[in-house]
Amino acid sequence: MMIYFRIAVMTAMTINVKGWYVTCIILIGLSFSVSSQNNDFGTWWGVEVRKKLPHDLRISLEAEARLNENSNRLKNIYIKPSLQYKPLSWLKLSTLYRFDNRYQTKGNYFTQRHRIAFNIGFEYPIKRFEFEYRNRTQLEWENIYSAKKSYPKLENRNMIAIGYKWPNLPLRTTIDTECWIPIEVGAWLSRIRASATQEVSLGKMHKIQARFIFQSQLFRSEPLREYIFSLKYVLTIN
Repeated sequence: MMIYFRIAVMTAMTINVKGWYVTCIILIGLSFSVSSQNNDFGTWWGVEVRKKLPHDLRISLEAEARLNENSNRLKNIYIKPSLQYKPLSWLKLSTLYRFDNRYQTKGNYFTQRHRIAFNIGFEYPIKRFEFEYRNRTQLEWENIYSAKKSYPKLENRNMIAIGYKWPNLPLRTTIDTECWIPIEVGAWLSRIRASATQEVSLGKMHKIQARFIFQSQLFRSEPLREYIFSLKYVLTIN
């Protein structure tokens, strides 16, 4: 995890991301060292279909099943359609909707969660490397009512990534880090994620993405730390 942390800070400095983001990463690292926590291992299994459209548009449909509690219990299943527009070579704009069927362990039932998100992404290639910063604003609500929860929930997510395309190989390796910032009075950082992804291209249309993810809640007495293996198949239709 320390390797990911150092790379994230160096990457943020390289692409000149705002200083507050570098600061939040440092604070997150400090929070890990002083908090007790619970640990869990999960697996995510997904498939995505992408279709390129005229005028620099792209649509996609993604479905994923996630397991938690040492991958012995279904956590949720979601379907996510999205639309992306790339007006410039370095700028990506996108919007998505996610329908999430989520398991509630205490009551042994499923609730339906809905999410709408808007993304602004910036890409900067340097030879075989590609640096990326993405800002996501998401609105989420769920058909569950509790005095401890209030909906809709509004959050801002900030992600930085660096990818490398291997010469003479159909491989692309990416590392990234992301933090969640609730948009509400008195709220601060709520979650951090760091991941490493190995993508394998099987021709022009097919890709396999294997990903290892670490994520943790923040500023709680016993935050949940999750170690996740993710595998996704991607079909791109030109």
